Amino acid sequence: MKGYLSYVIGALLGSIVAVAVSILFGLDGMFQLAVLALLPVVGAALVERFYYRGSPTR
Repeated sequence: MKGYLSYVIGALLGSIVAVAVSILFGLDGMFQLAVLALLPVVGAALVERFYYRGSPTR
């Protein structure tokens, strides 16, 4: 489970950003669904990439 911690943190941050963007811009319909689906995945990938970028041994 420890190996997935950075991915889980990124997914949570992405989810928070997705909900905030949806509320701030008043998104609805298919665009809201796309934002709510893609931002957690992108956030998780970015956090995981930066986490592993710091040390090649992780």
